[in-house]
Amino acid sequence: MARSRTRDLFFLGVSTGRSTIQSLFAPWADCLGHDMRLVTHDLPLRSSARDYRAFVESIRNRGGREVCGALVTSHKAAVYDSARDLFDRVSMPSERLGEIGMIYWDGDSLVGDANDAISTVEASRSFLVPSPAWSAGSRDALILGGGGAGLALASTLAGDLDIDCSRVVITEKDDSRAASIRGLIERWGVGVPIDVVNVHGHCDEIVAGMGDGCLIANATGLGKDAPGSPVTESVIFPQQAHLWEFNYRFVDQPMLNFMEVGMRKQSERELTIRDGWEYFVWGWLVVMATAVHLPPHTFYQGFRDIADANRIVH
Repeated sequence: MARSRTRDLFFLGVSTGRSTIQSLFAPWADCLGHDMRLVTHDLPLRSSARDYRAFVESIRNRGGREVCGALVTSHKAAVYDSARDLFDRVSMPSERLGEIGMIYWDGDSLVGDANDAISTVEASRSFLVPSPAWSAGSRDALILGGGGAGLALASTLAGDLDIDCSRVVITEKDDSRAASIRGLIERWGVGVPIDVVNVHGHCDEIVAGMGDGCLIANATGLGKDAPGSPVTESVIFPQQAHLWEFNYRFVDQPMLNFMEVGMRKQSERELTIRDGWEYFVWGWLVVMATAVHLPPHTFYQGFRDIADANRIVH
């Protein structure tokens, strides 16, 4: 079978040079049977609309023969807010979530889409559905951070019948972002209650008020995109809670990160802890496969085997 011509796939993030994708991209592209070159682009959090528009325009200007698409992390909501009008089509999941996490060409049309709509479903099902503590517990969820990934997880939890979540709480420190999230959620029309809580500090009190067996997800980016943690070392996790750290790699910092706090209390509180590795694999699989018009689920096991064989624990 003849190989396709080499095309670029862009990666927009904050610290792309430290991402494990640097070692996984080539074998993953081989798994798909396509020649692709990774082109990374870093922007600080909360960059200007001009910067986000320039990124999208660079893809549009080069066209689909040279660039097959892009993965966006840490800036998904900002790309949607700043550059939505530069796309020929924006998918329904993107409109629902107010984010653009993947970009690809459909013929001559540039499409903005939300890979989180698939990756959060697959990662959360594998974590929660098999767990007796989840099914027998409160089945409520606390999502720390209302960015693109956090909002996508809320949508998944509120709509997935297999997960059967009873309530979702989202914390957000930015008042304007919290108001925007509330507006999006109002249009979803889901039966599961979703509360958005403004926080301007640590979330220990909110965490302690969740039910036994609940899900507590760190989608703030703290510990990776910036130093810090949404909880202190004094936090009291609910018994048998499921802690999901969306990060899989971490910055050096003087305080414990969210996952380290959980691991110190794991035995005492009977916690189930997962990092962001499964979410990372699914996120890249969806973008890379969609960019070359292949069905993502067909290639999951191949991607996962390659990822696990090359993983370096940070």
